[in-house]
Parts: sequence; C-alpha cells; structure tokens
Amino acid sequence: MYNFSNEQLGLIYEWVDSIQLSRSKKNIARDFSDGVLMAEICKQCFPKFVDLHNYSESFAVPNKIYNWETLNAKVFQRIGFRISREDINAVASAVPGAIEFVLIEFNRELTAYYESKNQKPPIAPMNFLIEVQTPKQQDVTSPLKQEQTNSQPIKQNISIQNSHENISKNNHRNSGQNDEKSQIFSLKALLSEKEKENAELREANEMLKERVNKLELQIEQVLRKGRK
Repeated sequence: MYNFSNEQLGLIYEWVDSIQLSRSKKNIARDFSDGVLMAEICKQCFPKFVDLHNYSESFAVPNKIYNWETLNAKVFQRIGFRISREDINAVASAVPGAIEFVLIEFNRELTAYYESKNQKPPIAPMNFLIEVQTPKQQDVTSPLKQEQTNSQPIKQNISIQNSHENISKNNHRNSGQNDEKSQIFSLKALLSEKEKENAELREANEMLKERVNKLELQIEQVLRKGRK
C-alpha cells in the first residue's frame, strides 16, 4: 500500500485545489483515474508536450490505462521519469494513495526539469520532499522534509510550514481537517455517483418514451392504410 501522513495528504490536496481544472475535484482517486486531469496539469506545466485531444474521459479501466500509458510515453518520459505498469494499474483502478504517489513523483520531476533550465515553472510545485512507501518498498518511515535550496522559494498558493516544529504544533489540527476533507470527498463522490445513476435512468426513460412514440406512430400509419 501507499502510506502518507495527514500532513503530506493535506499538502497534496491543497496543491491540487490550487490548480484550475475542467472538472471539480470530488474524490481524487476516481477523478484522476482516467488520466484526463493529470493531462490537464501536464498541459499547464509543459504546453508543448501535451495535446489534450489524445486523452478522453472514460469509465473503462483499459481506456484509463491507455491514457496513462500515453502520458508515460509522450510527457513523463520527456521530463525524465516513467510510471511503472503496477502504479498505472493502481491509479486506473483508483487504489487509495496511488494518485498521490504519482503527483509527488511528478512534482519532483517538474521541479528538477525547470531548475535545470533556470526557469520558473508555469505552476508552482510543492517545495518539499516526501518519501513514501510504495508496493515495491517496505521502509515504513516516511518523513516530511523541507526541500533545501539557496535560491528564493517560488511563491505559492499553498501554505507550507517552514519547519518540522511548526508542523508538529499543528499536527492535531491538520489531522482533524484532513479527516474532515476525506469525509467530504467520500460524500461528494457518493452524491456524484447517485446523480450519475439518476441521469442514466432519465436518459433511458427518454429513450423508451421515444421508442413508444415511434411505435404508436407506426401503428397509426398502418391503421390509416388499412382504412383506405
């Protein structure tokens, strides 16, 4: 499994919330599973590398995997990293923690790519280093570290504490906030699913009505011909 502390999750979610995307973020695992929102983030960070027409929304896991493999080949590889097939399958299947892991790795490479060019990224990355336990790693410790640089930190919309001492002081408060945020994500996801089910039922009902109307019209035409 992917292990994160509440502080780490809070920073990841705040970073995602600071980015304007085409869909509202209700459940991060499901929302990012088809790769479309990740492609939108990549488009803002690396405009020349991404054609959004290559990525279509999908509920089918094979199509989601295809989108992620396309990102791997056309975007991630060009900035110096690739997501493993295991991680792609996990993200496409909405495994908890999988997309958070990918977002952290993407942030590392985003920072490294623009630092190598002495340029400022179009989207301010998370200016910290997170070590996490992935399905391939068994180390339990996952400390939150501040990224050390000699340059002026990039100005961000994310509120990040400057030391572990400050994080420790706010640990209890952040834990409650993130638990509440997690519950909100779950409730919104459930509501979204119910709304989707209702929309599908309404669509099916309209299709049935249309078929009935066509049948009634055909019957009426047959009866008219019979009368003649």
